[in-house]
Amino acid sequence: MSDLWRIQAHWTVSGQDQSYAPVFEKSEEAARAAAREIEATLSHFSTLEVRVDAVSEEVASEELERQRRAQAASLSQTRHAFVEPTDDKALCGVPLEQAKIKIAIELFQPGGNACPACAERVQATD
Repeated sequence: MSDLWRIQAHWTVSGQDQSYAPVFEKSEEAARAAAREIEATLSHFSTLEVRVDAVSEEVASEELERQRRAQAASLSQTRHAFVEPTDDKALCGVPLEQAKIKIAIELFQPGGNACPACAERVQATD
């Protein structure tokens, strides 16, 4: 029997692999429910694959620590706004592959480490 269940979504956009950070649940039932929610949210990606795997608490702790480090490193990177998840360029014109942090236009907030050119264009669409 497993200690935890890991839910991980993977998909491809313009030939590039994409994924969300894994989510962990204590029961298989909760993990399957979370997987269904993720599938519904990301159903517009035709290459979407959502996996549910049994993992030990040790593996989960290691993955969560990697996520924490990655989030800390991303705080200093510029956030860019994209109108559609399949766009190959941000609102400011930066190519998808160069944009380290990609934000949907509906969720984009100016300020902080937001791209000023994206922020200007987002405000113009309001």
